[in-house]
Amino acid sequence: MESRWVQRSKSGGCLIAFSLFSAILFLLFFILGFPHTAQAAPGDLDSTFGSGGTVTTGIATQDAFANAVAIQSNGKVVAAGVSYNDTRLQNEFTLTRYNTNGALDATFGASGIKTTPIDIDDDEATALAIDSNGNLVAAGFSFIDNDGQYAFALARYKTGGALDTTFNPTGAKPGVVTTEIGTSDSKAFALAIQSDGKLVAAGFSVNGQPVFALARYTTAGVLDTTFGTAGVVTTAIGIDDDEAFALAVQSDGKLVVAGASYNDNLGQDEFALVRYNTDGSLDTTFGSGGIVTTLLGGDDSAQSVQIQSDGKLVASGYSLNTDNQDVFALVRYNADGSLDTPFGTVGVVTTVIGNDDAESFALAIQPDGKPVAAGFSSQGAPYPNVFALVRYNADGSLDTTFSADGIVTTAIGTHDDEAFALTIDANGNLVAAGESLLNGSSGPYAFALARYLTGLVITTTTTTTSTTTTTNAVTTTTSTTTTSTTTTTSTTTTSTTTTSTTTTTSTTTTSTTTTSTTTTTNTTTTSTTTTSTTTTTSTTTTSTTTTRPTTTTSTSTTTTTRATTTTTTLSRPDLVMIVVRGPDRGVSRGQTMIIGDIVKNQGTVGTGSTPFRVGFYLSKDKTITTSDTFLGSRSVSSLAAGASSQAATQVRIPADLTLGTYFIGAIADDTNVITETNELNNNLAGNSINITH
Repeated sequence: MESRWVQRSKSGGCLIAFSLFSAILFLLFFILGFPHTAQAAPGDLDSTFGSGGTVTTGIATQDAFANAVAIQSNGKVVAAGVSYNDTRLQNEFTLTRYNTNGALDATFGASGIKTTPIDIDDDEATALAIDSNGNLVAAGFSFIDNDGQYAFALARYKTGGALDTTFNPTGAKPGVVTTEIGTSDSKAFALAIQSDGKLVAAGFSVNGQPVFALARYTTAGVLDTTFGTAGVVTTAIGIDDDEAFALAVQSDGKLVVAGASYNDNLGQDEFALVRYNTDGSLDTTFGSGGIVTTLLGGDDSAQSVQIQSDGKLVASGYSLNTDNQDVFALVRYNADGSLDTPFGTVGVVTTVIGNDDAESFALAIQPDGKPVAAGFSSQGAPYPNVFALVRYNADGSLDTTFSADGIVTTAIGTHDDEAFALTIDANGNLVAAGESLLNGSSGPYAFALARYLTGLVITTTTTTTSTTTTTNAVTTTTSTTTTSTTTTTSTTTTSTTTTSTTTTTSTTTTSTTTTSTTTTTNTTTTSTTTTSTTTTTSTTTTSTTTTRPTTTTSTSTTTTTRATTTTTTLSRPDLVMIVVRGPDRGVSRGQTMIIGDIVKNQGTVGTGSTPFRVGFYLSKDKTITTSDTFLGSRSVSSLAAGASSQAATQVRIPADLTLGTYFIGAIADDTNVITETNELNNNLAGNSINITH
């Protein structure tokens, strides 16, 4: 039977010509008439997720917000937080699960939402993890009415959202466990699962003062008595408030906890990190007795911590800068707790977003090593707060391939949006979760999620190598086959393979006879592959055949004159001020105040036995010199290479000082008693202060 097209062609050439003309017109209209969309770039919202890249989920009629987010192995997104139950009149643990397109997963809980009352009052999930069995574990806190205080609370869910009753099966409520630590409130803000399946929760407990608190549980949901004291560890850092907000597990099983500690001498919070051994004891190889505190600017708080592939630690949070503005803050530490000086400015990076406060609550490190911090930025009307993400290069500089300047802000609702959690899915996309105020300023708050493109290309490579050797044969053949599958879009790959085999045998005798044998095989292969498909599979086989060498014997007399070059490098200390901070309130002439500072020797040798001083000054600008108003000083006896000295010094404002606004500054070795590699980097301006009367 003839085809329909052939039957048409037999009716006359006019129909064929008309059909071709119509097809050309349609093609031109398709190419020229339809609008072209710009290609998505790193930092753009993923339009395949929810509505243009964002999702909001209102729960009941009251406020709800997400504190944590995790990605299941099937790509589904789970958020955990809190919502208010109108019937029970209490806050409850709340989990929501979304399909990969952002739609609520109806197979989870009740139409994608699962709420759990822990006790009979105030419950909130602050952290979320997925165990090796695919179970969901949420941690947070619950108000125990019988005891009138908050307690650590954990709940484990099966994949469908039902409580896993094999978790703490003999407890008052199987599937749930609560732990009271100290004599008053205790709250968990972080959760991690060890390689052996044990669960570690971290936060704070109050026993006279808030202190870092950890509890470890077995997979059955009971306290692990091999950890600390009956499964619990508490650590006081300063003499006032200490609170932990983040937790990470190193590859060696050691636990790193990050948060904030109040420095009474300086009157402000600092970044605080503590590292524990696997039994809960302090790891004394870290910082000072297992503890590291870092003063940034003022009211500093670490909210998240991640461990890089090289073992370095990155903590993120926020700090108050000299303009009295909260800013994103990142600090990177070496494995021993010392500041990683190549990162940012002596290990510290701060980022101003907009013209008002910006705070980071979450951190993720991409597979390419780039850290991404998430939180909120205050933008003013009509969107007071919006989601804010910042991506950095590995050295701490802003990654300008991410939304042109490294910073992305997203207004989800019409009034107030904040991101509290961040993770990376299997496609390399960033998923942020938090809250959004619905219906303008009238509310309520709802779970809010946003998914962003990163530009990452996820590659899976399988390599098979086989070697065949024939004994007593002239030829040895080695064959390597590599199969590579790459998921990408519009990718051009250029591959150049060069195989070079050189065998050289050299013998020198006392009669100046030199015998040398050289066999060289050079193979160069260049291939270029361009593809615009989604999946590209390529196989490359390289074979190298080595034949018997040819031997050439020659006799020569050689005289060699050796040249020796000596290079002398001067090793000296190099003092820099890392932090200078005074009070934010106004100060009167003749009044005393406390200045906190950190000085570091970033040179290659110590300062020796000669003491030097740190001088404190008031300046009308941010350039601090010895010509400015001198306030006082402190003495540093010596400083080893890479070491830092931190102190709080009381100084007095001169009684005859002119009223006005000044910058508090410091100069390391302001009397020039130490010879340094760089004498021009010793000064630093801190916050501004008003001399009121």
